[in-house]
Amino acid sequence: VERSYWDFYFGSGWTITVFLLTVAAVIWVVGRIAAEAPGLARPAVGALSIGFGAVTVVCGLYFVTAPIVNSAAITICLVGAWATCHSVPSGA
Repeated sequence: VERSYWDFYFGSGWTITVFLLTVAAVIWVVGRIAAEAPGLARPAVGALSIGFGAVTVVCGLYFVTAPIVNSAAITICLVGAWATCHSVPSGA
């Protein structure tokens, strides 16, 4: 099978789209877990924060302003969620 650069870029775009939709679903599920048991969600939120921090760096190196701003905003939100995701006292 012969492939062109267009096929590579087109396929990469779809791969990133599927990845981001999957991450959105994971964040949605983790948000529901965090509402009931914040301590359980903290490791997943931390891992997502690190991952999106890395995405922000890559965007800063290779992309234009819009992806940098979006990934930075997501990273900031995830870090904020991680910082506030503590165990809820049993009496609360």
